[in-house]
Amino acid sequence: MYSAESGSGQLIYTGSFSDRQNPFYPKMGLLDGMEKGDSMSVAVPRRDMPGESTEGDQLACEVLTKAEGGQELTTAACSWADHYTQGAIVDNSPDSFGVAPEKYDLDALAKRTARIRDEVRVTVNN
Repeated sequence: MYSAESGSGQLIYTGSFSDRQNPFYPKMGLLDGMEKGDSMSVAVPRRDMPGESTEGDQLACEVLTKAEGGQELTTAACSWADHYTQGAIVDNSPDSFGVAPEKYDLDALAKRTARIRDEVRVTVNN
């Protein structure tokens, strides 16, 4: 979990890696799982986004809403996959919950996700 030094910003990271090359990691697989939640709905469909990364790989990002306590809360996620790693970042910040889905800044989340991906990416030398 990544938390802001000030404010209530909070990003949740989930991911996995293998020491064997797997070109079939599903880039969208982690996002597919989020969409299947009973209280989740896609508000802004996923799209490929460049992010800013030393590797130049694309990310898949989308905005979702979740029903909680009689409210629709906005959340967003970006995911990636390469031959050795896959992961996703979810914005779980209370500040983002009240943002209209179409106004959520996916570009900013993609840039943060790319930086986190570069930190957690595992390089395997075979």
